[in-house]
Amino acid sequence: MNENWPRWFFASISKHFDDNTTYKMFVEGEPRETWETQDFFECRIDGPDFTNLSKNLWLAEVDVSILVQSVINYEDMHRIHKMAGEAAAAFDIPLVIYQYNDGDAVLSCLELIQDARSRESINISHFGQININQSLLQATVGGRFKTNLVTA
Repeated sequence: MNENWPRWFFASISKHFDDNTTYKMFVEGEPRETWETQDFFECRIDGPDFTNLSKNLWLAEVDVSILVQSVINYEDMHRIHKMAGEAAAAFDIPLVIYQYNDGDAVLSCLELIQDARSRESINISHFGQININQSLLQATVGGRFKTNLVTA
């Protein structure tokens, strides 16, 4: 496998979700100044996991989860759901993996892994108000992607 693949996946995925959403996007572990905005997304990437299928063919799978945080607004109780919908829509836009610092060529395109009914699987989970002392709602939007990679 190529030692650059994990970095290229991370950079491509985090940029994809930042480019395709309108709220401030943080990457998990990034310092964030949330006192400036309490409505935001945070991107978490687990993987990619690589499986060698044959001599020059690899399967790559990656889990992506977007944390959605919104200030409770009693005039718009739908805001957290609108934000989750926006994040979910970004999962359905073709997610291209680029070979950064290598001419930014296209390495591959990720596709959502389908559920048992052969449908794309985007999962939304609402956690509600996590802390009674903070007027914040949280949810996650997640999906698992796959692609095949060929080595020389």
